[in-house]
Amino acid sequence: NAAGELGDTNAFAGAVATAIFDTISHAELLSGSTVTLNGADANKNNIIVQAETVNEMWSAATIISLTNFKDLLSSSTARDGNSVGGGISFQYADVDTIANIGQNVKIQKGPSGAEGDLSVIAKENGNYINLAIGSGNADKSGYAGGVAVTVLNGGETKSGVKASDENNSIHAKNLNVKASKADTFVNSVIAYA
Repeated sequence: NAAGELGDTNAFAGAVATAIFDTISHAELLSGSTVTLNGADANKNNIIVQAETVNEMWSAATIISLTNFKDLLSSSTARDGNSVGGGISFQYADVDTIANIGQNVKIQKGPSGAEGDLSVIAKENGNYINLAIGSGNADKSGYAGGVAVTVLNGGETKSGVKASDENNSIHAKNLNVKASKADTFVNSVIAYA
């Protein structure tokens, strides 16, 4: 902030913010496993294999003036001169959410057992809020800019039941295999001079 200086002044200010997530949520009934259902009540013999990821990523790049409330967001101030202010905010997320029944898994009834439901569920939810603010306040000319970028890269959200070497190896009343992904993005740039 060069506003307090006498004569021609120039002011430059900038801010950079980064946030990086590399998240893995993995649930699996391992290959070769055997589950024996001995209970007589089918409602108590339900099996759920679920992987769930919830990401909250908030980032902002700005410079604020805590000493001058009137010009709170004036990151760059120059008297009788020029000013430049900017913000760059970058978010990167690689999110894998995987639920599986492995290969050659056996789910069988015991002598008095009842078949329950089998659910294999993968759920990914994310909120990505990204803000870049740039300001330039000058008596002659002010320049401001901002860049906010959010990148979701290579993540998988999937569920499945892998193959078995023998027929009828999984006994279930109902089979539910589901994958869902719901992401919310808010990228904002504020620039004023």
